[in-house]
Amino acid sequence: MRSERVWHVDLLADHPELIPAVGEMRQREWGRWADPPESVDPSWWVDVTRRESGRTALPVTFVGISDDGVLAGAIGIGSVDPPDLQDRGPWVIGVIVAPELRGQGAGRAILGHTLRWAADHSYDPVWVATGPYAAGFYQSCGWELERTYRGQRHDEVMILRCATGAAS
Repeated sequence: MRSERVWHVDLLADHPELIPAVGEMRQREWGRWADPPESVDPSWWVDVTRRESGRTALPVTFVGISDDGVLAGAIGIGSVDPPDLQDRGPWVIGVIVAPELRGQGAGRAILGHTLRWAADHSYDPVWVATGPYAAGFYQSCGWELERTYRGQRHDEVMILRCATGAAS
C-alpha cells in the first residue's frame, strides 16, 4: 500500500536555501528553448527565481515541500512582458513540479495555495499561458480556456483564466 505524501506550501522567500534548486528545476525543464540565449546557464534561472521570490508584492513564488523535506516544485504569480497581454493579470508563472512527483497532488496543492493567496490580495481573475500538455491540468483545476494562438517559439500557446472569487 502506497502512502500519500502531505504537501506543505510556503513562500519561497521563507526558504531562500531552495532558490537554487527551484531555478535548476526550471532550467532543466525550459532551458532548451534558450531565449534569451543566456538562459542555457542555470545561474540565469536561479537569478530569475530569486527575483520572483517576493513576500508581499508581486512577483511571489510558493514551494511545495513534503513532510520528509522533499521539494516538489514551485509556482509563481506576477506580471508578464508581452505587450499584447498587459491588459490581463496577474499571471501564474514559472510553474514547475519535479517530473518524478507529477500526478501525486503536489502541483494541485501549490496551485490551490497560490490562488487562495491571489484571492486574499484581491486578484481576480488570474491568468496562465501554457502549452496543450499542461492545459489539461489547469482545466481539471477549474480554469477556463480564453484563447489559443501560435507562439514564436512554441507550436501552440493556450491562455486560460481562473476566477479566484476575490471580493471586488
